[in-house]
Amino acid sequence: MRTEGVDNIKYVVIRGACTRLRPVMMTATTDILGFLPMAVSTSAGAEVQRPLATVVIGGIITATLLTLIVLPILYLKINEKITRPAIFRRKKKPLLILLPFLLLSSLVHSQEGEFRPLTMTESVEMALKNNPEIKNAELGIERARSTSGEAIDFDPTEFVYEYGQKNSPVNDRYIGINQHFGSLLVHAGKLSSAKKLTSLRESDAEIMKKAIAAKVKSAYCFWVYLNKRLEVVAQEKDLYSDLSRIADLHFQLGESDRLEQVMAAARQAQVEIKYNMLQDDLVIARNKLKQLILTDEEIVPAEQEFELYMIDKSSPDTGYTGELLLSRYRKTVELENSRLATEKYRFFPGISAGYFYQDIGAFKGLTGWQAGLTFPLWFFPVKAKISQAKIDRDIAENNLAFQETFVENEIENLLFDLNKYFKQIVYYHEYALVQADELIKTTGLLYEKEEIDYFGYIQGISEGLQLKLNFLETINNYNQTAIQLELYAD
Repeated sequence: MRTEGVDNIKYVVIRGACTRLRPVMMTATTDILGFLPMAVSTSAGAEVQRPLATVVIGGIITATLLTLIVLPILYLKINEKITRPAIFRRKKKPLLILLPFLLLSSLVHSQEGEFRPLTMTESVEMALKNNPEIKNAELGIERARSTSGEAIDFDPTEFVYEYGQKNSPVNDRYIGINQHFGSLLVHAGKLSSAKKLTSLRESDAEIMKKAIAAKVKSAYCFWVYLNKRLEVVAQEKDLYSDLSRIADLHFQLGESDRLEQVMAAARQAQVEIKYNMLQDDLVIARNKLKQLILTDEEIVPAEQEFELYMIDKSSPDTGYTGELLLSRYRKTVELENSRLATEKYRFFPGISAGYFYQDIGAFKGLTGWQAGLTFPLWFFPVKAKISQAKIDRDIAENNLAFQETFVENEIENLLFDLNKYFKQIVYYHEYALVQADELIKTTGLLYEKEEIDYFGYIQGISEGLQLKLNFLETINNYNQTAIQLELYAD
């Protein structure tokens, strides 16, 4: 239009923008609609597809706005500066209109790294750092330590002041200070109980840390297991999708009957449901792991391979005795014995002492001191407390005896299970997995050559895929057993 003699810059800009509006909007809309299914996808591989689609859609929106709004404005401003005489030119502020589009572009690109790869070690560290149960266990240790301050607990000091005709016709004055110290053996017993309680709470905290770490490891291994299982089911879905397509083609060509086509479609629908249900299970497993490590981040497994879990022991030569768990019950028995001894010490006499200052008539400044012993003549309450302490001690001893037997049998059972699963894994590695791949490949080739029928294909594919799924399940069982056995490692 400028070459045709149109000199009105605003008219040129508005007419050009309106002319380009329809083709630019149509192109942008079709591209955005094309990437929209990828942006909202939740199927396998969505962790990679969604950020890519989001970036592309954001780039298309940004480019469209720049083309239809920003570029015409820039063209108008630049031409105004060129055509206006210098005397009429004013200094312009920076074009702030570009700022929202730059912010939009940076926001879209920042979504590309929204998924965080997470290792098992990082998961355990996050749980140990954020879990409130561990923080409460540490507070329990501090509380137990504070009980040592109340072990030596004297009765309140007594101050006495008397004035009057107490010992003579004239007014006398009496000032006294008395203190009851109680039984020194009781104070010593309380102090010993406080120390044993602190040691018990320290054991509780260590057991808590180990148990939470085991929960996180178990949840993480199960999460990785479901990811790998989803890959196999995705392969199964693709195979049966091809089978359904081939069955439709055979039916259209008259090479097979309606029954084969319907059965192939039903089998495909069944695998689709299986795949969708497994996706839901995967989301649940991921959410349970996020609950344990207390994070709102979107996470993906950093481990690409589903490997055997290696038990963490202090040294390769150490065995499994469950000493940490049993030490907790042994310390409980020691604490109850200490409390029982403290109650028995209440039969021992308590000690009291005092000092006085006295004026009696003409005798001024009389002083003296006193010491005494106290005995529990009414001993029935003390005897009842001793009986209660004996019962608490017996309960602790019974729990210790049960746990010793339980831990011994549990370790033996876990070792047998671990050995059983390991033998199965060896079998899968040496024979079954090779046979599974060969079975799937051979079955597909024979079906393409029409050397086997539909039922033979189904049987061969199902057998090969089931071997892979069983292998993954065996590894998961091994890992879960190893994690439980690690609780009893020395």
